[in-house]
Amino acid sequence: MSVYFQCKKYEGTVPISHIREFVGVLSSDKRGVDKGIFITTGAFSSGAYELEKHNTQLELIDGEKLVEMFEKAELGVKRRDVYDPDPSFFKQYTEVSIKESSSRQAHSLPEHMNWKSTIRNSN
Repeated sequence: MSVYFQCKKYEGTVPISHIREFVGVLSSDKRGVDKGIFITTGAFSSGAYELEKHNTQLELIDGEKLVEMFEKAELGVKRRDVYDPDPSFFKQYTEVSIKESSSRQAHSLPEHMNWKSTIRNSN
């Protein structure tokens, strides 16, 4: 089986002209190419995917699909669970804390705990 690869590092969309050139190479090779895989870190246009539909030799792998393939094969990545805090859970404690704080301010301290009375009594 003869497979050709082309890899492009792109942040944006790979120009369709690059895909057409690659398909041209696949079809003109005299040895007979079974498959052509075009890989990019970026994305492909809808026109590129349309070209892929009509060409059974061509496979397009964009950045998203590439990451999925690495994750599935656990190639160069390690699986880990990530937990995000749930603000609705902690809201109940924030509300209680605010209420307690307000109620403490509303009540005066007993005489023996009042710093003013301690100063007054020490004179």
